[in-house]
Amino acid sequence: MRGRDFGSIVMGLMVLAGMLAFADPPPDDLLAGPEFETTDAQPGDTATPDVSREMTIEERIEQDVVLQTIRAVVEPSAMQWGEILQLYQQFRREQRQVFTGVRDRMEQAADEDRAAQRRLRREIMRETREVLNTINAEFLASCKALMAPTQDDAWEECAAQLELMPARLRRDRDRASRVDQAPMAGETAPDFTLTTLNGEAVTLSALRGRTVVLEFGSYTCPIFRGKVRDFDALRAERTDVEWLLIYTREAHPSNGNISRRNVREGIEIPRHRTMVDRQQVARECADALDLSMRIVVDDMRNQVARRYDGAPNRCFVINADGVIVSKQIWSDPARTGAVLDELAAAAPAATQPATQPSSQPTR
Repeated sequence: MRGRDFGSIVMGLMVLAGMLAFADPPPDDLLAGPEFETTDAQPGDTATPDVSREMTIEERIEQDVVLQTIRAVVEPSAMQWGEILQLYQQFRREQRQVFTGVRDRMEQAADEDRAAQRRLRREIMRETREVLNTINAEFLASCKALMAPTQDDAWEECAAQLELMPARLRRDRDRASRVDQAPMAGETAPDFTLTTLNGEAVTLSALRGRTVVLEFGSYTCPIFRGKVRDFDALRAERTDVEWLLIYTREAHPSNGNISRRNVREGIEIPRHRTMVDRQQVARECADALDLSMRIVVDDMRNQVARRYDGAPNRCFVINADGVIVSKQIWSDPARTGAVLDELAAAAPAATQPATQPSSQPTR
């Protein structure tokens, strides 16, 4: 069999594995010792890999979509978090064994004819799907067993987010290319111009000279709603910072991926059909949550969210030079505050803005 055909089959099987897993094919042990070094970027990286030094455990965690989702939604205790990390390391180890097995089986059959390769591919796809689904289910069940009764709702929301990841990968065929093109920490933030709810045009590059916090969100994203009060407190402290919320597509529309928490809280919003719909929902969100930052609305093609890979609730901190210094998989008020403190400490007093923005900016 020609090498190109064989390679295509192997690649197809690995793509399948990536779809069935929660995230991309797993890296080496997440909690490996200090001798372990990596330069492999994962979707949602919060920093540009520095090949001159070893990554810390916290940096590895910040680069992992699954762990960041669990931490953002469930907010586990220190004891729970330690056990989750151990479970996750085992979960990833089992996934790697599956991927290794796929490669080994295909290499052993490299000399088979094309018909035999097709039969083997179907067999491996079926078996891989079953094994990965079992591994995923066991990991979720083990994590759920660690939860306290008061965390049931949060875990339900978290599990729904994790279960949706493979579906998103299948539905959005260009997701991989979007992730590859999404800006990383250390890169200049892509420019855009969007309009506020009052019709004011806001251009990101026009804000150069000031620190900008850029958050993506929607009313139907429970994680976004849950961080509002903490961000309010942070905004009240840091009036020298420009805060922008980019309102994009609904995370859990009532005619799509329904969130039970939204149903319980009476938040049932369908997909936006027009810009008028999106602007109206953004106003409802601003009023209901008493949002204090400026809100700009993404277009119906979600071009800014797609360029930044921002949905459902990414957060970026951009310095006065327009460079991204922090990229968060889920908006994190504590992390944002720490980054802003670092920027303030590093900036000479003369570089601070002479005027302060209103604490209640026009929407």
